[in-house]
Amino acid sequence: DFIAALKKADADIVVLQEFESVKFLMEISNTELQNMGYQFFADAPSPTWYMNVVIMSRVPLGTMYSYGNVHTPVVDWLDENGKAQTQHRLNNRMWAIDVFPDADYSFLLSAVHLKAGRGERNVGMRLGQINMLKHQFARFLHEDPDRNILLVGDFNALPNTIELRTLLAGNNKGSRFIDPMEDNVYTHTALDPQRRLDYAIYNENMMPEVVEGSVKPLSFFGPKRQDDLADHLPVVIEFYISDK
Repeated sequence: DFIAALKKADADIVVLQEFESVKFLMEISNTELQNMGYQFFADAPSPTWYMNVVIMSRVPLGTMYSYGNVHTPVVDWLDENGKAQTQHRLNNRMWAIDVFPDADYSFLLSAVHLKAGRGERNVGMRLGQINMLKHQFARFLHEDPDRNILLVGDFNALPNTIELRTLLAGNNKGSRFIDPMEDNVYTHTALDPQRRLDYAIYNENMMPEVVEGSVKPLSFFGPKRQDDLADHLPVVIEFYISDK
């Protein structure tokens, strides 16, 4: 079903979460997807855990920015001794990479699998991760205020939460992000979607290239078969290259 879903999607760029390694993905591409044109692969694997975020692409990839060694704060959370907490165990599941669909056009793709779970401590862990991402985006925008940024993945947060508001907020076109899906569009579970945890959001710089109405979850099979493949529905986005 995994191979069949990739063939049905026929995507130019594929980001996968909770995946073993890019080496394994390359083996699959070489044996099962030989004619689909995937030439570029990258990941930032955990040294201790198998659930990684990986990418394969038909278009060239550039520098990957890995955050696995970064300690992020657990926002508004103190341990039993009253000390501020940090974590870095999950930050390998966040990275960014330059993508070059055309010689005259590029964008920064950031992929994440943020901390799961409810409760204030988990919210604080996600906010620490999100604040670090926003800081990184600010650094990229300092280099180029017109930089296009796309952020995809399992945010493990519902729409209209403090996590989403923090991600979307900004004071200019580069730092403000758009979530184009309605709040009642759901991605989890694939068997019976009741909530949205998965997103493809982009900064206002990238708005002209996004195909209107293209950002949505997809199901390639019936509910049971799709859920057996993955308990989250995949989210797709289409965009075209603009002569800016």
